[in-house]
Amino acid sequence: MRARTAARVVAIFALTSAGWLAGSAGAADSDTTPPAARTRAQAAAHRVNSKPRRKAALFQPHIVPQPAPQFLAIADPYSLKVGSRVVVTVRLLGGSGSARGAAFHLTTNPSLLRFVGSRPTGGGALLVQPSSVDGELVIYRSSVPEGFAQTESLVELEYEAISSGNATALLTEARLFDASSKELKASYESGSLIIE
Repeated sequence: MRARTAARVVAIFALTSAGWLAGSAGAADSDTTPPAARTRAQAAAHRVNSKPRRKAALFQPHIVPQPAPQFLAIADPYSLKVGSRVVVTVRLLGGSGSARGAAFHLTTNPSLLRFVGSRPTGGGALLVQPSSVDGELVIYRSSVPEGFAQTESLVELEYEAISSGNATALLTEARLFDASSKELKASYESGSLIIE
């Protein structure tokens, strides 16, 4: 009895081993890819898998810088006759923000224009005084506590035309300050007028 059982176990083991070997051989035979092609494919797969992945780039918005505030001298009227009066307005363009004070010099041709007086515009303190240079005025203007408007008239200066010619309202030494008296970047542009 024991001999029969042992013979059956050996026979089953032999059949199972033979089937496994046959299946392995069949699987090996079914792969018809040439060894060289398999090697190239494996190398390519290795290169793809071993490449470091790049992190997605974050979108950086393009920030357009704001232009610097600008002082501008404008004569109204631009053309006038001898004996007439003209108002030169000094405006600050783009001055809203941290600016709290403005200082500048305005020079006209003393042989063509005679200074009559100044007119305050808007809020804040205004100081206008002649300098030692003939035809030159030194002007200081502070803002209201909230600051200057985006476009603000700083002062109106009235002149009388006393002779004919081309006159200039020359802006110089124009400076802008914040609340701590730190100077801010600014540009300036002079004006002109014709006296007939």
